[in-house]
Amino acid sequence: MKIELIVFYVAGQPYAINFNEIDEIQPAKKGTPLPFAEDWHEGLITVRGSLYPLVNLRKLLAVSYDSPKETDKMILLRRSRVALLVDELDNTAIIDESDLRENPEVNSRDILPNAFESNGNIVPIVNVEILLSYTRNSYV
Repeated sequence: MKIELIVFYVAGQPYAINFNEIDEIQPAKKGTPLPFAEDWHEGLITVRGSLYPLVNLRKLLAVSYDSPKETDKMILLRRSRVALLVDELDNTAIIDESDLRENPEVNSRDILPNAFESNGNIVPIVNVEILLSYTRNSYV
């Protein structure tokens, strides 16, 4: 079975998310901060009248953090109204299910349990269901 993914970058490292989990991708915008929110919770944004919590993947994955750039993007998830803040988009990747392997990076295996190899790089794949359950307590 083929899996279609969108590849994006966070702190110079490639990551991927299943294409079917994405509602749309937009240029990033600043969220309205919420008091007592987790560090990775960048506040709320409004998209066409709907509120979306903004999750900064750099902070959630505990990788180096830079100031916002013009190339930053928001990935709006289809399953739940949540926006993921990423550095930039790369491309699509179509892989066979047999190409999936366990993410070798132990520290991020909870949110990124699987990975695939592309051009000599290991590309971890965001598990949206786990990500949403992990972040839910922050904004519900």
